[in-house]
Amino acid sequence: MSEVRLEPAVPSIRSIPMTDAVLQTRRFFSLPIDVPIVATGHQPIIPHPGILAKYFRTRSLADAWGAHALNLVIDTGTERVGDIDVPVGRPPANLSVTTMSMLTEHDGVLAFRPPGVVQVPNVPAGVSKSVATGIETIAAAWDLATGSTAAAQAIGAVGSLLRPCVGELSVVFASRLLRSPIGEAMLEAMRSDREGCVRLYNEAVAEHPDAGVRPLRVGESMEVPLWRMEGGAIQPAVARDLDTHPTQLVPRALVISALTRSAVADHFVHGLGGWSYDRIMEQWMNRWLGWSMCPASLATATVRLPGCSDHDIEQSLQCCQRTVRRLIHDPQWGGAASLSAEKAAMLDEIKSPPAGSPARRAAFARMHRWLADVRGKADLGAAQVQLAAAKQSALIARRRTWDFPLYQPKSMSELCSTVESNATSQAIRLAPAS
Repeated sequence: MSEVRLEPAVPSIRSIPMTDAVLQTRRFFSLPIDVPIVATGHQPIIPHPGILAKYFRTRSLADAWGAHALNLVIDTGTERVGDIDVPVGRPPANLSVTTMSMLTEHDGVLAFRPPGVVQVPNVPAGVSKSVATGIETIAAAWDLATGSTAAAQAIGAVGSLLRPCVGELSVVFASRLLRSPIGEAMLEAMRSDREGCVRLYNEAVAEHPDAGVRPLRVGESMEVPLWRMEGGAIQPAVARDLDTHPTQLVPRALVISALTRSAVADHFVHGLGGWSYDRIMEQWMNRWLGWSMCPASLATATVRLPGCSDHDIEQSLQCCQRTVRRLIHDPQWGGAASLSAEKAAMLDEIKSPPAGSPARRAAFARMHRWLADVRGKADLGAAQVQLAAAKQSALIARRRTWDFPLYQPKSMSELCSTVESNATSQAIRLAPAS
């Protein structure tokens, strides 16, 4: 069962604002200019169901509006793209995680580092049938993926996994945004008004402290909202870097969103992170450059592996906790429904004398001496270890970020149906360009 969050209730798309900047930018990326564009974006890694929901909504809204669907690939990071975490064991009380590497990877920015070398992993023992099938599906996608860069190779693998779910999506790499006409306009504006750019950026950040965006550094080495590439690493760019060649600069998150929502897309589907921080971007762009942004919406979901519902987890933990409690209070309990014969006999001995009598108190003291003596001989330690393991397993069972091919196909089909039915049942409208 999946929990899906889609906002707003009635999303809208602007009519194409075919200014010269928009026209030239879309031609730069070989995008259509006669239909609107619905976009979403993510790093070139295999999405979990929460991210997959963005792709489902992008496709559903594009179909409903007769629009073009686009995937903005965030290739400006240095992360590994070929690693996958795999759940091993039986849920919910006996789960662990192992990390598998599908690639031997190089270091550096995804947009510019060489593609990795595909390696064939062995499926770990103890995984479920659906997880084993998912691993094989992922391995096959990597085996067929090609590209001149790590980002191109990775999105080739991701695209082949997404294609049966959402069809073909056009691709725009975020690293190329600054070289597009709208990106050149942004760079020129930064060069002309460095202080205003940073001041208004930081003011917007300060007004939304819950978005998790830090302000830009000011002072002698004033920071600007871009990354500067140096060797195989990236670091925050400073104002003087604006005078270097643009190929050494790549946009950071808020600039990526601003360029995309101002010229590339007519509707953008965010996840939780972008939905939060884009409030900052919209305020910054409005106050600094007066640029209008296309409408946006949110799509996210939580899907658990089979046997990992809150009810399943709670039942498992309660069972382990009961075992520990029983062994503390009845160390010779052997797992039966009733008390051990020794504990039952001692309780009977306590009940026999009158309440409050010295004989009853003596029988109670004898029972506790017996408990103290036999507890050390019981398998209490093993039960406590099992309870600790069950608590750790519960954390794994609650995880919602497994690569989507590791889930049962039925779960992903249900997620798709939920998102699609929401899109087709809404009174979707075409908003006028602002």
